[in-house]
Amino acid sequence: MSPLRPRLPAAAAPVVLALGLLGCRPPPDAPAKLEDLCGYLYDHIGDEEDDALQEGLRNLRVWIDKGDNFAATEEGYSITELAQSTVDKLDSRERDTSDLVGAATIYGHGHKQRALVDAIVVKNQEEVFTDNYLAYERTFDQSPKCFPDRECMALIGKSTSSTSFVGAEITTVNRIQFRWVEVDDEWYVVRRNWLLDPASTSVFGTDIVLESQYFLGVVLPRGAKTQHLIATWMEGDYGALPVSDDFLKNQIVKSMQEQGEQLEAYLDAR
Repeated sequence: MSPLRPRLPAAAAPVVLALGLLGCRPPPDAPAKLEDLCGYLYDHIGDEEDDALQEGLRNLRVWIDKGDNFAATEEGYSITELAQSTVDKLDSRERDTSDLVGAATIYGHGHKQRALVDAIVVKNQEEVFTDNYLAYERTFDQSPKCFPDRECMALIGKSTSSTSFVGAEITTVNRIQFRWVEVDDEWYVVRRNWLLDPASTSVFGTDIVLESQYFLGVVLPRGAKTQHLIATWMEGDYGALPVSDDFLKNQIVKSMQEQGEQLEAYLDAR
């Protein structure tokens, strides 16, 4: 899943650009603990052993359960920090993390973890997230049906998705990873995506290039319910379009929140 932008009709483009030009209040900066944990978990999903992920997930659980942290995170936080050393390990492509814009949010689902994992790993994502994609295809190194019941503990794949950005279609190709991790007799799912190559489109004669995008998801068990933490970092060149960082952060949060709502609606209908 790659929450680039909610789908917008072409007629909405001037309104969106006007909002970007005027500016808007961004989500508040994430507390250091949350931002650090998001970057830490993203970094260690590719580890051979579970030790670092177990420690990070244990700390994340404690942080979410403290005070009003869950409710505040539901509203969305701005995040920017993702270590250069983290993205340097992803593959052979050169990337730069100095200009990333990002956000994190969490959604509380009234459904068991297995149902949610099946929806985001096995099911057709165009049917689950009905308002996000013009097209979505992905392939894995093995059948994803083994994953929800932990018959396999990890999946690696590739996704190709098309979404609409201010009325123009943009296609992104991502490497995707899912992994089960056991922490104190509970099972968590961690996942990450990253953009394999820059993606581009053109709006009003202006070329737009999405240079990089990184996605983190953590599915946390909560008895008969589930919590789903999502974080996205991205870097783009928007040419002459007056799109502010604050506007982008708000759009990232909005897109991730809408995906939580769509996922919950899909599970409710099952």
